[in-house]
Amino acid sequence: MRDISKNIRQQRVQKHLTQDDLAERIHTTRQTVSNYETGRSRPDLDTLMLLAEVLECDTESLLYGKARPALDPREVRRLVMGLCFLGGVLLVQFVTTRIVKQTVTEHYQIQTLALVFLYMLQYTRTLLFGWCTVQGLTALRLFPRHPCNWLHRALWVLLALWPLYWLFSFAFSGQAPLWLTTITRLLLRLHLWPGYFVGNALTFCWGAAIRFTKS
Repeated sequence: MRDISKNIRQQRVQKHLTQDDLAERIHTTRQTVSNYETGRSRPDLDTLMLLAEVLECDTESLLYGKARPALDPREVRRLVMGLCFLGGVLLVQFVTTRIVKQTVTEHYQIQTLALVFLYMLQYTRTLLFGWCTVQGLTALRLFPRHPCNWLHRALWVLLALWPLYWLFSFAFSGQAPLWLTTITRLLLRLHLWPGYFVGNALTFCWGAAIRFTKS
């Protein structure tokens, strides 16, 4: 209740009203409204109810401010699932990195495949991090979604084709066309500076967009 002055001003600003406009609608002077907003005086019960009517809010909002929205249990469950997947990817990435570092092999194809797998895990981790970021903001009701079914489906199709592309390009590396080999080499260089940050930023946005466009 001690923030009633701040609450009145906040509600007035949200309605795009000046102090003169509000004073005219509640049949008082601008100086009285200014006193309400600076805390020099407080409205009586009748004036408070009139303020609530003019500002199109309830008296509780003027007295105590807007209550913080509760967490959405369904969105929280989705966030927990996403974090579990993210934790699983981090664990697999850690174990795979240790194995690759401790294993010395002369088979170039095996080494290349292991590196490709690590790159895929790295960008999968970043993609999940982007998804979880938007999901967490959604669970807190701080980030409104903008459903777009066709874009959401397109992002999932690209996500499904992504690992298939890597597998195809390296399974047939000796027979792959020049354009495919060139694209593969460019993608492999995304882990280098500054491509590392560009690749991770794009992947983060990709994961965020998947959740952002979810209906």
